[in-house]
Amino acid sequence: MALAEKYVILFQKECLDLCNTVLNNLHKLKANPNDNDGIEKMLQAADIMIGDSRFIKNSEIEQACMLLVKTFNMLENVSDKSKEVDFFIEIFSKIINH
Repeated sequence: MALAEKYVILFQKECLDLCNTVLNNLHKLKANPNDNDGIEKMLQAADIMIGDSRFIKNSEIEQACMLLVKTFNMLENVSDKSKEVDFFIEIFSKIINH
């Protein structure tokens, strides 16, 4: 197995783990929209995935993460973003279950 191939596999695994982090925090935010720590963890995971997904050439993950960051960046609570939370739960659930 070529070195680049090994890195792709590592980045794919990391993306899957980070997708789970995003999804878990979205569920937590649905229950508690004021969870600043959850928002921060979710945005950090999405930010890392933007780079990872570019490396593995997965535009679906890259675009989902960019939109998530744009939607939730600089928010202290997501109480007025319940539709967006549901939308991203659906998106990241589909990504994980591919």
